[in-house]
Amino acid sequence: MTTTGDEKGTTLDERVTGGSSSDTSKRRVAYIVLRFPSLSETFIVREIHALRERGWQIDIYPLWRDNPDQVHLDVPPLLPSVRSKHPLTIATLTSALRMLLRRPGRYLSALRYVLSDLRRHPRRTFIGLGLFPVIVWMADDLERRGVQHVHAHFASYPTLAANIIQRLTGISYSFTAHAFDLYVDPSHLPNKVHDATFIVTISEYNRTLIRRMSDGVTPVHVIHCGVSIPAMLPPFDPRSTEIVSVARLEEKKGHTYLIEACRILRERGISLHCTIVGGGPEMGRLWAQVETAGLEGVVDLVGPQTSERVQEYLSHAGVFVLPSVVTASGNAEGIPVALMEAMAAGVPVVSTEITGIPELVVNDETGLLAPQRDATALADAIERLLTNEELRERLRVAAFEKVQTEFEIGDNAREIERHFAAVIQD
Repeated sequence: MTTTGDEKGTTLDERVTGGSSSDTSKRRVAYIVLRFPSLSETFIVREIHALRERGWQIDIYPLWRDNPDQVHLDVPPLLPSVRSKHPLTIATLTSALRMLLRRPGRYLSALRYVLSDLRRHPRRTFIGLGLFPVIVWMADDLERRGVQHVHAHFASYPTLAANIIQRLTGISYSFTAHAFDLYVDPSHLPNKVHDATFIVTISEYNRTLIRRMSDGVTPVHVIHCGVSIPAMLPPFDPRSTEIVSVARLEEKKGHTYLIEACRILRERGISLHCTIVGGGPEMGRLWAQVETAGLEGVVDLVGPQTSERVQEYLSHAGVFVLPSVVTASGNAEGIPVALMEAMAAGVPVVSTEITGIPELVVNDETGLLAPQRDATALADAIERLLTNEELRERLRVAAFEKVQTEFEIGDNAREIERHFAAVIQD
């Protein structure tokens, strides 16, 4: 269960280690990620576990090292497969020297590639330069370990790393594009798209965006982020007036409109209680909004919670609400995993009509959608569900069937496995 970007789970007793010895297995892929473990990216952890269960060896290469005190229960088994180095170590400097002496042309060409964007995007260039020693070490390590293919999660710096590794070694790469890495500033994408063996993205909405900047040669596959689906539709209390929202507290999640919708519903005399699970930069502002609206005791911001605790909240929920918005910078959701998980838990959902969300929440079929930033319309949708038991039952049954057939992690892992196998066999 995804909770929030800073939720807490089991204590991390085991630290990242060096990993296993070289293996030239045909069922081996390296994953490049921003950070590992990252508490907000449980979808990556699930994908890796699903592939491992199907016999794949996945080496995990984070660009930044994270050693949090607590992690999710399913993270520790993956830690021995994590390989990482700080930028300035004997290992990274040795790899850089070895690569420069062995392939000076490729090394200097890759460095020029990083610098080519300096005039238009100095910040992005400086971050790329800071990561360059780690990426060169990754390239050297991958080559020595016999890894034939790299997959990056997010089209931003992880895919930059995969692209540089290809330029240094010839190792092929693919990547999964999610949301902010496509929407906020797509100017970095054309070279990455052109050089990739294939691209995965999480929605048809995203595939359309990527195809606009591609040469039509690189295949783009839609593979949804998957969740674990129970065998049977979970029980549901049709009398519940509990509203639950689970998401990191940041602008694009739209919590301010949920709080305003609760105020409107209370004015209409609707009985309700709202629990918002998550931590983040908006916490102080949202608490102030709750107090100003006189909603203390009606709306509770309970902070980050464990997966098990989130499941408890969902088991008592009458409605799950995620009023996502597109920010002024273009930042937005892809298809929120929290919505998938609420639907898998048998809870009727309300969200907004942006990006790929309507591919999951089909209005009046698998949930209800409201226009973004419209608290009155959001309140109307919540009221419809809270006051219509027949509607709630119809929507939650259809929602469960939707995630069961299109968003199950095992099915999605089989799909990405098929593309990995085709590349490696070639």
